[in-house]
Amino acid sequence: MLIYLLRHGLTEYNAQKRYQGQRDIPLSEEGCRELRRADIDPKVVYISTLQRTAQTARVLFPNAKLIPVDGLKEMCFGSFEGRSYVEMEHDPDYLAWVASNCERRCPDGDPIPRTAPRPPVAAPPPSASENTSPPPPSQHSRSARAPPSGAAVLAR
Repeated sequence: MLIYLLRHGLTEYNAQKRYQGQRDIPLSEEGCRELRRADIDPKVVYISTLQRTAQTARVLFPNAKLIPVDGLKEMCFGSFEGRSYVEMEHDPDYLAWVASNCERRCPDGDPIPRTAPRPPVAAPPPSASENTSPPPPSQHSRSARAPPSGAAVLAR
C-alpha cells in the first residue's frame, strides 16, 4: 500500500507568511487556479477537518470519497496564529519558542508531542547467508501526527 502525504493549496495566510495552524482559512483564488487533477485516482482520501484540505482534495481527486479526520489538523500555534514572523520579531514568547527550536509549546497552543520509540517491525527470518545482527535503533527528532492507513492522505 502506498500512502501519499500532500499539502493543501495556497491560502492568503501562506502568501502573507502568517501562521494559520487550526484557523479554518480557505484556499486563495491563486491557490485554486494552481491546482490540477492528480495523475492518481484513489478511492478514498483522508483529509483534515479544515476547509482548505477539502477544497484541495476535490480538485486533485474528484472521484474519491473524502473522509475528514480531526487528528490530521495542523498543530495549534495558539496566540501566534494569524500573525507573521515579522509582526512577532520582538515578541518575547515568539523569540523563546524559536530559540527552543520550536519545540516548546506556543502560548495557548497545542502541547508538543514527545517522540516515542517505534515498535519493532516483524521481518522474515534471515537466510543462512545473510547477516543476522540486529538493525540499529531508529532515531527520531520530533514526532508528527500519524495518519490512518489509506490510499492517499491530504493533511495540513
